[in-house]
Amino acid sequence: MAETHVVSGLAAKRSELTGQIEHYHTLIKRLTADVAHIDAALKIFSPDFDLRTVRSKAYRTRVSIFRHGDALVQVLDVMREAGEPMTSSQIAETLLAKRGESSGEADYNCAGKHVNNALHRLEKKSLVRISGNLPGKGKGQHLWALV
Repeated sequence: MAETHVVSGLAAKRSELTGQIEHYHTLIKRLTADVAHIDAALKIFSPDFDLRTVRSKAYRTRVSIFRHGDALVQVLDVMREAGEPMTSSQIAETLLAKRGESSGEADYNCAGKHVNNALHRLEKKSLVRISGNLPGKGKGQHLWALV
């Protein structure tokens, strides 16, 4: 027999996901109507305009933990405070903890990508270097140290 706490947890998660699906269906309908209005306006101003030539632009969400150009400075600050080599995951965790907000997996993954990109940019500027790998993780995670 199934555990009641497992069943209730799964039911709650299902409810959350179906709510998100409904929200995104509504959003898709609204955006489709907006595109149709823009297409009509384009046809009014330029009847010969071929709408098929307009490619869709990639949608990217912004990370709220970094302002433009702020990631490099924050990564260097965390590494200076630590005083020892760190992985990009450790740096991302520290940055999220400093913000004092409860962060979900999406925030963590996004912050990790930004930290990793920042570390590679700092490496090109000769401000950080790879000092080794963290053992026991397959290929391992790089340990980054200040130069």
